[in-house]
Amino acid sequence: MRPRSWHPVKRYKKLLADIFPRNMGDEPNHRQISKLCEYVSKNPLRVPKITSLLEERCYRELRNANVNRVKFIMCIYRKLIISCQQQMPLFAGSFLNVINTLLDQTRNDEMRIIGCQALFDFINNQRDGTYMFNLEGLIPKLCLQAQEMGDDERILRLHCAGLQALSSTVVSAILENCQDPDEDANKNCDQGQNKVENQIPLSSNVMKRDISWRKIVNEKDYSSIVDAGSPKFWSRVCLHNMAKLATEATTVRRVLEALLCFFDRSNLWSPDHGLALPVLLDMQSIMENSGNNTHFLLSTVIKHLDHKNVLKNPNMQIDIVQVAISLAQVTKAQTSVKIVGAFSDMMRHLRKSIHCSLDDSVLGDEIIQWNRKFHAVIDECLVQLSHKVGDAGPILDVMAVMLESISNITVMSRNTVAAVYRAAQIVAFLTNILYQNKAFPEALFH
Repeated sequence: MRPRSWHPVKRYKKLLADIFPRNMGDEPNHRQISKLCEYVSKNPLRVPKITSLLEERCYRELRNANVNRVKFIMCIYRKLIISCQQQMPLFAGSFLNVINTLLDQTRNDEMRIIGCQALFDFINNQRDGTYMFNLEGLIPKLCLQAQEMGDDERILRLHCAGLQALSSTVVSAILENCQDPDEDANKNCDQGQNKVENQIPLSSNVMKRDISWRKIVNEKDYSSIVDAGSPKFWSRVCLHNMAKLATEATTVRRVLEALLCFFDRSNLWSPDHGLALPVLLDMQSIMENSGNNTHFLLSTVIKHLDHKNVLKNPNMQIDIVQVAISLAQVTKAQTSVKIVGAFSDMMRHLRKSIHCSLDDSVLGDEIIQWNRKFHAVIDECLVQLSHKVGDAGPILDVMAVMLESISNITVMSRNTVAAVYRAAQIVAFLTNILYQNKAFPEALFH
């Protein structure tokens, strides 16, 4: 038997050894990393042994708290992810194990940031949902990281890294960072302005730069040009990706349900101070520009008035209707099943408001004032919705259905007739949007 030192060293071991510099402060040998990637592409059977060595080395450097060495190892993984996509199934499991370990390093923020950045590259180089189950297990850790309390530089970097990883997986951590802490000091200065004028420019500022996911992923300089160091930027990216899910109704319904319930728990529906209006305006703009489910968001917000969280809070009901008014003002004027259904739901709430105002003498002053305000905002919402329906025909059909199902109880039937009468007054001043560009509408010839 020959001595062990006489045995030839495997080439992949030599490549790995040459990547790491002798001095701790030096940079890794990128030329050797490229050679390793070339070796992996030609020798896929060696990949498990290579990743096993990398994983063991990463854990050893973590125990010794060598941040630079861990960065070198993640640099190798990221290069493999980009260059060796055909061999990805051979090293993806090892990579995700390392990421899981890095995200658990709660005492070392730098390790968690490195893990988030590497995870961002991994997800954006996936061609299918093979590893979605593994990624779902990482989302709670990313959310906790993006929700850590504090406003110093260290916390901001953590938030950015967590939100960057979340933006590619597409959640309450996103919304925690959509608002500037500095904006709170200036809120009281603008309270006298109209609520719609006060909020729509805020949404316009958020969307003034079209967030292109392709640019963020492919153009390395894009993240340095934009304010990628701010959690607000990655929060907008997350919202952009959430809105892009609107291609399938069931998926977007689940996303919106979680979003609206978060607004309920945090009491964020106020048009003047809350976060709901600017966020929903942004999402509605993205959904409409993509051409999917044009009025779905507006209809969902109005249906949310019947949620158990909202029914317990009368003031929240008024805030939600005011938000719906603002959304209706900027949505497209187009007849759709969703917008007609939203009008029908608001007529039902109008009937409820009329019923509450029948006997004011029994109620207290506070309830009377609330009901009057609720009635006023519902009336305004019906006007705005009718303008977006554009045609009196669908609204007349809604009124007919309501009259057909009128109750035998005298009080209830009077409330229904009063609600239908008010809807008829609104429809009387409605012009058909189909006739706007026609000098002689066909209806004149009949």
